[in-house]
Order: sequence, then structure tokens, then C-alpha cells
Amino acid sequence: YSNQFMAQAITDEICLPFFNVVDRALTMLKREELIEVVGSQGFGQLAYQYSITSKGNLRVREVLERTTYVGPAPITLEHYTAVARSQINAATRVSPEDMRRVMSDLVLDDSIIDALGQAVNTGRALFLYGPPGNGKTVLAEHIIPLLGNDILIPYAITVDGQVIKVLDLNNHEPIETGGGRVDHDRRFVLCRRPAIIAGGELTLAALDLVYDSISKVYEAPLQLKANGGMMMIDDFGRQQVEPRQLLNRWIVPLEKRVDYLTLHTGKKIQVPFNQMVVFSTNLAPPIWWTMRSSAGSRTRFWSTTPRSRSSARSFGDSATRSASHSIRRACSTCCGSITSIRSVHCDRSNHETSSAPWSVSLAIEASRRPSPQS
Repeated sequence: YSNQFMAQAITDEICLPFFNVVDRALTMLKREELIEVVGSQGFGQLAYQYSITSKGNLRVREVLERTTYVGPAPITLEHYTAVARSQINAATRVSPEDMRRVMSDLVLDDSIIDALGQAVNTGRALFLYGPPGNGKTVLAEHIIPLLGNDILIPYAITVDGQVIKVLDLNNHEPIETGGGRVDHDRRFVLCRRPAIIAGGELTLAALDLVYDSISKVYEAPLQLKANGGMMMIDDFGRQQVEPRQLLNRWIVPLEKRVDYLTLHTGKKIQVPFNQMVVFSTNLAPPIWWTMRSSAGSRTRFWSTTPRSRSSARSFGDSATRSASHSIRRACSTCCGSITSIRSVHCDRSNHETSSAPWSVSLAIEASRRPSPQS
């Protein structure tokens, strides 16, 4: 903070135009005897040098009790919501050619590229599952260019006299403008669409406003910083918060495209939730089945994790005995009519986790009649 300042310096600091905005504010402060002109370093009002009076210092102390934020003027929440919604490329459709262009440096099967393109066009959440190191994160990062052009991100937002910092140079990448010319509101920064990745360190507290009692300024949560881009939950299931709690926290945002945050005063505010959410994990679900096909036949694999040795044995014995009936019915539901079941194999193996010490796998190989609907 400084006791003396120039009008030009104020304009540059708060990123507002001098004429009709800053000059009117300075005139009001002079009228209330909070500041005074003590000199000039050039021609015109922009060169005037001001000093804070003793009465003005008392007002400064009052303001610092509410917030110590200094920087570009915050925008209102209503203004931010309007800008965020205007930057959603809802009408943009990704073509197969677009997908192959952005994925050209990756070795992928065409079916995976096509499936990703369909997921991007829905504008909804995406779930990626696969073994460690198979490129899930890289795949998600390649989606960013498909989400649209660069966007404007504000330095800060103001709500009920509270300031929420949004721009984060750790997560946002500003774009240099040639010659320093800025054609947009200077309270915003032109950035590439954000791609924010949260891993095992993610907690529920990080999904709400973080209030600094010293500076009396809020830090925006990760999902607010990710608006207009992508929010990726990497290693889903390994966070410090249970997956069910995380999904419950985002039920409304994922469905309604709005989120609710809480100020330290207890007031809740509604903010836009406009990003593509990607869940990525290498943890297999507790009940999982896969299917591999060959000419004229299919092999299906079921696996489960019973809670005890006895339940594991019971599951395996029961499945083996009823293969000709219940398994035939299950297969016919998914892959058409079954002509014969050639083999059933049940494998009971020790599971290393304490919560599910026994696992059972059941493989059924069955031939089937080809069906146009299959």
C-alpha cells in the first residue's frame, strides 16, 4: 500500500478506464476529503498525484477489516455467470475428422476415437478405465482443443462485499497479445481453456471456497477455476474422500450445470458449473464382467468378491450346478439365443485385500446363433 499515488497508476492497477469511471471515483473521494491533490508529474488529470488524508486513513483501516485484496477490480457474480455461459460452445459438434486430427500423435484404435468423439459431443461427464500407464490422462488432455477457442477468465469476483480470486497461474495459461493491445475488459485475462487435474490429494474441502482469515480473501475451488475447460479426477477411488461422497457432492452440478458454494458468513451462492468432468481410474469395480468374441461363439467372464470363504465356495458351487439354466438365461439376455454351453469353469482364489479375502471367477463358453440384433 502507498500513501501517495498517481491517477495513471490507479487506472493501471484496477484495470478500469480513467474517464467516466476512475475520475468520478476520485472526484467523490476528494469531495469527502478522503484524498487530496498534492502535485502533478505532467499534463492532464492522469498525471495528478494524490495523497490520502488523515480522514482517508481511517476509512482505509475500516476497509482492511473487510478485505485486504488489492488488484484488478473484481467483477460481479452476475457478470461472471453471463460471460461463463456465453463461452460454452454448446452448438459445436466434433466430427470424426476433428478427433483423428487431435489424436494423430497417439496410436489408438478407430473404435476408441469414435467413442471419445461421441462422449465429447454429449457435453457430459466421461469415465475412463484401464490399467496403470495405458494413457488415460494423455487421452483426456487431448480432448481440450476440441472444447473450443480461448476463453476469458476474471481476476476476481465480488459477492456481498466479499472477494473471490479466480485466476490461478498454476492452472490457467494466459495468452500473450501482440503489442500489448487488449480488446477485451482488462479485468479478464485471455487464457487457453483450462485442464485441471486432481489426484489422490483431492478432498471435499477443496471443492468449496477457501477463506483466508488473514487476507480476508477467498480462493475459488477447482471446479470454478475449470469452467470453460476440463476437470479431471485422476486415480478416482484413491482420493482422501470416498467416491460415493464425491459423486453425491456433484449430483446437482453434473445434472443442473450449477454449483452452490458457501461463504464464511453462511450464505450460499450459485455459480456456473460449465466444464467437462472426466473420471479416470485403474481400480476394477467389485463386480465386473468382460466379453471377448470369436467366430460363432462368445466367452463371458464373471467375477465377484464374496466376504468369506464359505460364501465364495457357495457362489462357485451354485454357479457351476446351475450353468445349464441360469447362465444360459443370463447369456441369452445379452448376446442372443444360446445353442449349447460347452464348458463351465469356476476358479476360487485367495484375494489379498482384507475386506474381500476371497474371489470367484466363472467363465462360460457358449456357441450362439448369429442374430442381426446382437
